[in-house]
Amino acid sequence: MKEKVLENLKTDESPTPNYDAQSTDAQKVLKGCRLFITDLCYALKKDFYDELTYAEIQADANKRNDIAGRIINDFSFEERDDEGHWTIAMIRQYLATWVKDPDAVQRGLRAAMTRKERKYEEEMDEWMNDIGKKIQSKALSFAKTQPAAPVLEIEDVTPDRSRGRHKKTPIELYEDACSGIEGIWQALAGVKTFPNNTSDVVLEYIKPSRDHWLHIIKGLEHRESVHIYNLCVWTSQLIADRIKIWKESQSDNTVTA
Repeated sequence: MKEKVLENLKTDESPTPNYDAQSTDAQKVLKGCRLFITDLCYALKKDFYDELTYAEIQADANKRNDIAGRIINDFSFEERDDEGHWTIAMIRQYLATWVKDPDAVQRGLRAAMTRKERKYEEEMDEWMNDIGKKIQSKALSFAKTQPAAPVLEIEDVTPDRSRGRHKKTPIELYEDACSGIEGIWQALAGVKTFPNNTSDVVLEYIKPSRDHWLHIIKGLEHRESVHIYNLCVWTSQLIADRIKIWKESQSDNTVTA
């Protein structure tokens, strides 16, 4: 019988439509009840301190305690037992701002900001890790499909005067590559310094530069945003392949990276 009842409640939108409707009404009523705490603060101000401003009441701990204490005595479970309606903690949470200790309000705001920042960092870490894994997977898959690096013959690097063109030497190509990679690093990280062998790259460079990257992509139109994303993916695939080739070329040598 229980399974039959549950089956009757199922819909395409929700498995518990009757409960959802009742729950929505309950949430509205309970939220409305909490708002009475704030209304009681304003009522007591008129009764006790109608001639004072909100700022004057907030600056006076005794007056704040008069208002808060009256509501706690009349409505808290701790003071009224079965006749109470809210816990003291809930009452203090929904007191009007000017009834709360201003220092506690500031501490609460700082704590809320800290929680928000921590949540943002956790979400960004999760997002970056997920994106990194996807890009790494695609890059490695792409690199595996590429043919092995060809064996390059030593070429005559003497400038070709007859054609008026100069074929760059490996060291010149190395300088070009370093300049380009350093340019990418500076553009994406927003810094002009580079890590060394003892640096924690993620902690010292990647995480601190995320705001710089978000500032860039959030300021772009959709077309430019997609384009820069594609460039990053293509570049990551290319770099993964270059690293793979480098490692293969160094397999017979002792290299400190």
